[in-house]
Amino acid sequence: MSHQIQFVNYLTKDNRQKKIHVNKSRQTGFTEIVLRTIQYLSFNKYARGKIMIISCTREKTSKKIMQRFKLLFENIPQYIKSSNDLVTELTNDTIIEALPSNSEAIRGYTKIKCVFIDEAAHFEMVDDSAVIDAIRPIIMTNKSDFFMISTPNGPQGFFHSIEKDSSNDYHLMKPNIWSAVGVIYSKEEAEVELLKIDVDVEKEYLNQYTTDRDSIFEKITTDDEDV
Repeated sequence: MSHQIQFVNYLTKDNRQKKIHVNKSRQTGFTEIVLRTIQYLSFNKYARGKIMIISCTREKTSKKIMQRFKLLFENIPQYIKSSNDLVTELTNDTIIEALPSNSEAIRGYTKIKCVFIDEAAHFEMVDDSAVIDAIRPIIMTNKSDFFMISTPNGPQGFFHSIEKDSSNDYHLMKPNIWSAVGVIYSKEEAEVELLKIDVDVEKEYLNQYTTDRDSIFEKITTDDEDV
């Protein structure tokens, strides 16, 4: 898909530090393309360094992402030196580790070449600022690539704040359901998805920072924040 090609081209065009914020729709293939690109860069730009993969607060979710990453080596198992549920080490000494979002678990890492946060808007915390506060010194000191990818989750949290900060230095991407038409969906299938009433289609498919569907308040977006 065009947004996947855009991501790969931007990330691999040179060896400068890349910071990428992706506010995505469901089913746009972003987690998959990030994992595949990380695998590719593990043999050049990220070689002999460490890669951190962070997903929400549950170790179970981090393990699932690591399982998906290891499946990419199914046909080239000779490049894996060792592996368990949360850590994979390659034969070129690149280490990929999946972590929960516990800020204490994140702190203190060195030789970090890349940090990837999946579903960055969905940490189960009242205040998720501790997560980004723990990560910022790491990416600043190590000049690490940094990707945060998520469907939106209301006008709150660091994921929302970074996108809405006009002074941010992130490469912003916002692929919605229409970005997947012709590959994952037909035009007719996308239109059917957008008529669903059992999900918040504006949030899940159209990148909007709406409130929860069952809120006692009328649904708002960030455009209403100053009203």
